Amino acid sequence: MNNHKLKAWRGRMGWSKTDAAKKLGVSRNQYLRYEKGIGNDEKKVKIPQTVALACEALETRPILANLREMVGRYGVEITDATPVQDSAGDPVEEQTLPEEKKKVSKKKAQKNKESEPSIERSTPK
Repeated sequence: MNNHKLKAWRGRMGWSKTDAAKKLGVSRNQYLRYEKGIGNDEKKVKIPQTVALACEALETRPILANLREMVGRYGVEITDATPVQDSAGDPVEEQTLPEEKKKVSKKKAQKNKESEPSIERSTPK
């Protein structure tokens, strides 16, 4: 991520520079250095990968929260979602990962197969 992408990210989020700094867990002055791309000593400032990843996570969190709300409303199951926090920062119930769902599905299928009554066809005499 470069300083232009950081500024565009902040614009998409609709945050002030102070808000963005707080959300990213950096001082306002450090955020300003990242967004300008230069530090107090006029040297180029590189945006750490942790800040870039935090930007991505903060941008996708509302999308995931809306998706979870829709899933709850319509009773649809998400099969490949991973646990995240909702938009309020509260933990979301742990979900089964896809690999675990496949194992569970195979076990259920085997259990159902064993519990099904066998149907015997009789031949007319």
